[in-house]
Amino acid sequence: MKWFKNGLFMLVIAVLLALLLTGCKREKQGDAGNTVTGNIIIPYGVTRIGNHEFADAQITGVTIPDSVTFIGDEAFMGNQLTGVTIPDSVTFIGYRAFMGNLLTEITIPGSVTSIAFGAFISNQLTIITIGSDVNLLSPPGYPDVFDDGFDHAYNAAGKAAGTYILRDGVWSRQTALEFAHNIQFNNQTISITVYATWYTDDDYGTLDNFTFEYRGKKHNLMLSESEIGFYFTEQPDLDDLFWITDFNFDNYMDIAIYSSAASGTSNLRHKVYMYNPPAQEFYHHEELSDMSHLSVDTENKIISEFGKGGHAGLIYVFAQYKWENEELSPIHSERQDYDYESELYIRTTRTLQNGSWTEQIETFRDEDLY
Repeated sequence: MKWFKNGLFMLVIAVLLALLLTGCKREKQGDAGNTVTGNIIIPYGVTRIGNHEFADAQITGVTIPDSVTFIGDEAFMGNQLTGVTIPDSVTFIGYRAFMGNLLTEITIPGSVTSIAFGAFISNQLTIITIGSDVNLLSPPGYPDVFDDGFDHAYNAAGKAAGTYILRDGVWSRQTALEFAHNIQFNNQTISITVYATWYTDDDYGTLDNFTFEYRGKKHNLMLSESEIGFYFTEQPDLDDLFWITDFNFDNYMDIAIYSSAASGTSNLRHKVYMYNPPAQEFYHHEELSDMSHLSVDTENKIISEFGKGGHAGLIYVFAQYKWENEELSPIHSERQDYDYESELYIRTTRTLQNGSWTEQIETFRDEDLY
């Protein structure tokens, strides 16, 4: 009787496993293609996803268990996958396995040793995270494994593990950087740690966040790539990347982080964070961040900006401000433009004196200014 019960139990298990595996098989309807659609879950225990298993269906999502070690040729080709997690049990990915989907980012785990040609082409990949020494198998005359020259970039980097980003048509590997820097403010030493990302192939970097302690509290200023970028070939001079001062003359530290230099004009801008004493927090000051070539006159408590235009900087705007009720109030401005009809530079100067504005207009020729 005992053998009968054990035999019956094993029979039930075998039937259930067969049903699960059958659920992973694609169904055919003549030439109509694969009828599997939507999100699919491949059951645990499956070790191989066969060739063409889910090709040319309407799959929008897939869960692959960490029992799978092999993904066959064209297994998920021609679907609508916007994302997929490849488990770290997979060692091989066949040709055109994920071709023709909607992937924008993919992580190839360190367990993968080989990927066949065309596996990820015809997607929209801009971020690829990959382990070291992966063999990208693309024989002469066959397509690469990835689009946009990634195979070349990866091999040129010595098959180094990391996250590769597609920027302006070029793949670059990210490298995390950490810098420590001490600065002085009002006889205090402020230790600032800067975290950055360096794109090694084009010597471009982005500042990610700043952490420091001020007035007994730790602060963390998070930044985004679109805000702050810089070029360097070695560790940058941190004095060039941020600036500590007291913008509103309240005896509290403020911080300005290098943001950009406008193309063609070299107008330097900073991302300015002001300290709010009641909240004990730093906040982004948009008006100061929009100014070019900021300068601070601590003796007269004046903020100045200078923006260069064309004509080698002879077209410009200069303005000065003082703080009133925690707002910047203009006290002086100077603007120089060029009139092409008269071929003259026109300089308009406005100054606030005793509560009233005075205005002066002057004209100059080229030879007057050079």
